[in-house]
Amino acid sequence: MEAIRELERIRERLGGQLRVLQSELDAVNKAIQLLQREQASAGTPAEAQRFAKAGLAESIRQVVGTVFTVPRQIRNRMLEGGYRAPSKAKLLNAVYATCKRLAEKGEFEAGKVDGKLAFRKKGQPEERTPPMV
Repeated sequence: MEAIRELERIRERLGGQLRVLQSELDAVNKAIQLLQREQASAGTPAEAQRFAKAGLAESIRQVVGTVFTVPRQIRNRMLEGGYRAPSKAKLLNAVYATCKRLAEKGEFEAGKVDGKLAFRKKGQPEERTPPMV
């Protein structure tokens, strides 16, 4: 009888330890999933820091290509590339003003995409995807 009670106490103690370990395991699994999602969305480490030390105009020049791009997309690509900004709204205003200035200087060309002002590098034909055959 004494042996049965001793085994039941051991079982209860092990069950408590198992519950603690299971909760710790769940927390570790959630942390791993979070890190995997962040890693997948950040791209390569070099890409994630592409604009970390670049200035505003230089970053914009690197983002804007031959396809008309709206300022919101330019800002988002800069942020994905590690550009540091105090706020997304202030950066959007700065991107818009800089693109407009670069268009006035002749570096960029202004156009419309879905009714919104967009910019591309001047003097280059717009890239088009070839039709599917």
